[in-house]
Amino acid sequence: MRILSWNCRGLGNKPTFRVLQRLIHSEGPDVVFVTETRLHEAEMLRHCGIGGLSNLFPVLCARGGRGGGLCLLWGTDVKGKVINASLNHILLTLAVYGFPEVQNKHRTWELIRRLKPSDLAPLFCIGDFNDILSPANKLGGDIPEMRHLQLVNQACVDCDLHDVGFLGARFTWTNNRGRQNSIQEHLDYALVNQEWAAMWPVMQVSHIIKHRSDHNPILLSFLTRKGHRELRRTHLFIFEELWLQEGDECAKIVAETWCRSRTDFT
Repeated sequence: MRILSWNCRGLGNKPTFRVLQRLIHSEGPDVVFVTETRLHEAEMLRHCGIGGLSNLFPVLCARGGRGGGLCLLWGTDVKGKVINASLNHILLTLAVYGFPEVQNKHRTWELIRRLKPSDLAPLFCIGDFNDILSPANKLGGDIPEMRHLQLVNQACVDCDLHDVGFLGARFTWTNNRGRQNSIQEHLDYALVNQEWAAMWPVMQVSHIIKHRSDHNPILLSFLTRKGHRELRRTHLFIFEELWLQEGDECAKIVAETWCRSRTDFT
């Protein structure tokens, strides 16, 4: 099973929607969780069936405006139904969109505590948590507040949640500013408890190169040991002419890809 999570920063424009289509086509996820769609329910429902994912559950934008908005898509092979949802989560899998305001970040972990199964049931969370797990997950800007990080780590301990880890770029979000004002953080990740890890002993989170957003999409793959050797897949690269319109961002993506390709051979 493969789960794709992406903070798209608005799905109402055609270029971003095309990026989502390409991601689904190239990565073949069974479940897709999209945050900050900035679409109303009727607009989101028009995307039902994208990439063969025939089930769609949208969450309205905050206060009827254009802020936030969540969407979960899954195919017919995935058996399950949405149990509950809010502006910050969808519980089929526990798909999380963390509170973005600094003064409300603790509420993300309070939400996860409330949604944790009372028994020893398998649990995993994935999404844009809008929060870091350690000081090493941030580069630039103000020093992380240690009291808050202690709260975060205590919540993970209480819920028996462990970071799956990742392959790819170290950070999943950037403020896209110059070097002196640049801030990069690892905000998008997956957490699992011991019961889930026992069910799926081979898991991998891959950070996919970002485009049309300040967040990298992440792909969580669950495999049996038999399928472990097939984890890395080769995809056909297709150059899109619209990328040339991005100017500096296009050059940055090419540079990141080139560096990553060189690293693969060392």
